[in-house]
Amino acid sequence: MKTTFFVSVLSLLVLIGCAAPEVITTTEPEPAVAEFTDEDVQKLAADDRAFEEAMNGGDLDTLLSFYADDAVVLAFGGPPAKGHDEIRTVFMGLPAVKDLVLADEEQVGLGDHVYQRGTITMTVLGEDGSETPFEGDFLVTRVRDADGNWKYTNDMFTAAPVAAE
Repeated sequence: MKTTFFVSVLSLLVLIGCAAPEVITTTEPEPAVAEFTDEDVQKLAADDRAFEEAMNGGDLDTLLSFYADDAVVLAFGGPPAKGHDEIRTVFMGLPAVKDLVLADEEQVGLGDHVYQRGTITMTVLGEDGSETPFEGDFLVTRVRDADGNWKYTNDMFTAAPVAAE
């Protein structure tokens, strides 16, 4: 009887030891990526028009409101301007403009991030009252903030006078 009991207990222990271990997953599921929608495209276009209006009107505070606090601007091949104070300095050093138009040629959004590339046309106003047409290009990245606003995180642009025909 003792032998049967001992063999039964030993067999039970062997079966328990051979059982597959329980797999415990500790990783959290990945958060869902927000969809980039037609509404986002419309909001970005509206922001572009408001940016143009602020630039045409020389409204620096409104211009800066489009930039994330840690944004970087590369203007006309100059050194990187990081943050609102340095970006303000860049814009203060630019000549006055009118008729600024930003035209997207490519826009790719993924969730809360968007990349845009396009062209710039504007008229630069000289201190002597002259008006010179300029054309150029831009490349930006934007991130949607917690309030749902799209903020520039990187902005690179350049423009030059339009060649006379």
